[in-house]
Amino acid sequence: MDIVITEVDRNARTSVLEIKVNTVGSSVGSSFFIVCSLSDLAKQRGGFRYIVKIEEKPKRGQMLVGFLNSADEPPETVNSQFAGARVIDLEQFAPICDNMK
Repeated sequence: MDIVITEVDRNARTSVLEIKVNTVGSSVGSSFFIVCSLSDLAKQRGGFRYIVKIEEKPKRGQMLVGFLNSADEPPETVNSQFAGARVIDLEQFAPICDNMK
């Protein structure tokens, strides 16, 4: 598995990530690598625990990620494109991500 994730745009509470898969590995391993990378970015961006994401936005191979202050914060307050998006609690992945380091 060879995946490169690059933050190509940053706003106050959103990031656009470019995800390049150079060598395909297991889909589960790839998914956990991406979610753990999102968790690291959320910590760097201000210790955020909750995120929302839209894949293939703004274009193919990219992901729009929003950082929420709480699980109850409506995602569209960060960006209207997140209206109806599912809030992800990154803490649920902490045991897996801690083992990947």
